[in-house]
Amino acid sequence: MRNLMKKSLGIIVTLAIALVFVLSMTTGAQAETRTETHTDITYFLKDGVHTWHLNSGDATKKSAVSNFKITGNAKCCTKPKVQVQKFDGKKYVDIQTQIKKPGKVSISYSVKQKNGDTIKYTYNFTFKYYSNPTASIKVGNKEYSSKFKKIDYIYTKAKNINGKKITVKPKKGYTFVGFSVYDGKEYKDYQNGAKISGLGKGGHVNMMMRDKKGGYNNVVIHIE
Repeated sequence: MRNLMKKSLGIIVTLAIALVFVLSMTTGAQAETRTETHTDITYFLKDGVHTWHLNSGDATKKSAVSNFKITGNAKCCTKPKVQVQKFDGKKYVDIQTQIKKPGKVSISYSVKQKNGDTIKYTYNFTFKYYSNPTASIKVGNKEYSSKFKKIDYIYTKAKNINGKKITVKPKKGYTFVGFSVYDGKEYKDYQNGAKISGLGKGGHVNMMMRDKKGGYNNVVIHIE
């Protein structure tokens, strides 16, 4: 009788442990919902086309995106377009909108992830027309700032940049952040007054300016 009771007790304990394990597995598998909020100030060319690509996590199907809501000045941008693209042979969901005019707008939507979780995204945009953020850009002894009066990029030969010291003076209301340089193979960061070298065709020098509210208004020298 005592052995039977021990055996029965052992079975009950084993079943209890198994039940706890199953419950913990079930609880861990429950889908979750989380939020992501992004705030951005974007400068754009009045006569240009500026496209914003919004986040979609690891979604690979258009049906994973839902519940679009636009508040504020909806005329600032186009209605977000959802499409499936490929990169390096892998599918991803591309959500994009084009900036149309200055103003403030918020875009929110939900994306279901592969593991069943849902991410609720909110983008708070402030769109502004581009204006030259630099008072001076000296490459060697040559002044470049006036070339950015109406446009935020120019093209030049590598020989005009390589080995020369670049010094940037921002306009009032801006802070110079630094250079992001792509030499045709990799990106490198430089401080103001540095000599840039190794630039080849397809490379560029991105001069980053930040306004008082945290918005970036950059100008770029492309190497042709």
